Amino acid sequence: MFIGIKPTLFKFAKRPGVAGKLNEQRIRKDWPGIVLSVNERAVGKSEALEVKNKTLIVRVVNSLWLQEMFFYRNELDKKLYKYDKNISSIRFVI
Repeated sequence: MFIGIKPTLFKFAKRPGVAGKLNEQRIRKDWPGIVLSVNERAVGKSEALEVKNKTLIVRVVNSLWLQEMFFYRNELDKKLYKYDKNISSIRFVI
């Protein structure tokens, strides 16, 4: 009898390393929506790159947007908490 693949995938996805990478990919995909919920002018001005040592690395287009994104850091932290409770901070880079 054939057993569906869904239960096996769920077990695999719950592994610590795999779960973290899946959350990271989901954040990267949903980043424009996360930013839109904080400031609609900031959409397209930043990109979530990766998670390193519990820190989300976000690239911004220039130094002005780097400063601007710092103002929204607390709100972005709250939004990210819903995606991955292990992310403790955001680092903006140019």
